[in-house]
Amino acid sequence: MTKRKKTGGTRVVAFILAAAMLAGVFASFGRAESIAVCQAAMEKCLLTGMWVGFLAGLFGTFVGASACILGYDFCRKYVAPPAR
Repeated sequence: MTKRKKTGGTRVVAFILAAAMLAGVFASFGRAESIAVCQAAMEKCLLTGMWVGFLAGLFGTFVGASACILGYDFCRKYVAPPAR
């Protein structure tokens, strides 16, 4: 059995990806109330995804985050479309 050594670069990349996703979530604060519903749902989803990530590992975190992002996209397009 081989031992895998965790490098600092892996942790840095994971931190950068997580920070970029959270920055994207919080970038559009202050818009219409209908968009706030989608954001609140995404924040709850990402918080749940973080717990899943602790239990399932890095792959589980990415799967959970991608599901949250797809749900947010669906909400913005079909549930609360932006005013034109």
